[in-house]
Amino acid sequence: DGGTPYGIPPDNPFVGDPTTLDEIWALGVRNPWRVAFDRLTGDLYVADVGQNTWEEVDFQPAASPGGENYGWRCYEGNHPYNTSGCGPIGDYDFPIFEYDHGEGCSVTGGAVYRGLDYPAMYGHYLMADYCTGSFWSLAQDAGTWSDFQYPAVTGFGIVTFGEGRDGQLYAGNISNGIIYRVVDAGPTDALPWLAEGATGGTLAPGVAVDVPVTFDAAGLAVGNYAGNLVVASDAANAPLLEVPVSLEVTDQALRSAFIGLWGAPLPNFRYVRGVVVVRDLANVPAPDAMVTITWTRPNGSTVMRSAISNASGLAWFQVIGPGPGNFTLTVNDIAKDGYLFDAAGSVLTRTIAVP
Repeated sequence: DGGTPYGIPPDNPFVGDPTTLDEIWALGVRNPWRVAFDRLTGDLYVADVGQNTWEEVDFQPAASPGGENYGWRCYEGNHPYNTSGCGPIGDYDFPIFEYDHGEGCSVTGGAVYRGLDYPAMYGHYLMADYCTGSFWSLAQDAGTWSDFQYPAVTGFGIVTFGEGRDGQLYAGNISNGIIYRVVDAGPTDALPWLAEGATGGTLAPGVAVDVPVTFDAAGLAVGNYAGNLVVASDAANAPLLEVPVSLEVTDQALRSAFIGLWGAPLPNFRYVRGVVVVRDLANVPAPDAMVTITWTRPNGSTVMRSAISNASGLAWFQVIGPGPGNFTLTVNDIAKDGYLFDAAGSVLTRTIAVP
């Protein structure tokens, strides 16, 4: 109309508002990287890169009429940033998930998995951090969001995600130029691993081919496990090659020596940080151990997190929740080199009251 290359729906949320352009659908984002619609529900996910300390993911349900304000510059994540001239806190829509720069530096938004190959991942929103390569999955159950952090699986450079026509997810790494396929690690969990060069290649007599396989011992009972690794061919009527594998899980390597908690009040929220100290049975700090914990917030909602212990055996965790009230950190398991957490004589749970 009159040379304008687009039209503005009359029910846009800011039509006729003299303070905001009619084209605007939502406000308060800083640097969205990236956005994605759930191909099944139409819900919108917006990963927004922070300025100083916090990375966030915002959510807009498909039924929304628009007009949300996600807070920037007044808030970064759930935290005040520059509130000069800002309205009351109720004017803003806060993220469904955030993490600080102790866990990464720049969020890369992904997509909701709607493929049929990995049922445990179905309906989960997957995302990553550009600097660390850590992945997270977010899921909603009866209005409550839960998140799970996975260890870094590729390192520096995840900048984009894509969806195949069949709903499978892919992640692109700008540092090495590789596009990875995101797959489920097993039938009992939803830990994504990246299969580099998972398809193609040729097996020839007398030629050795290395296929790296990682077993996640977390949650397995003590004992010996055996099975077959199946290698398939894409050639018609080609037989499957089955390679026997075994895994021994013991409980004699690690223990949780201490859980420390700190809390601080924020406007309408409480910030709590915890540290789990991991040592072996000789009381020596154990680095590179995978620690999985559950936070329980005052309202009863739970969040599961994982972290790798550093050279001093310390694994750090943080959570934001409504307060005041009690926050409880519970150690679920610790795993390293096939060894599982030894619960004997260890502190498994600690609670802090944040006023």
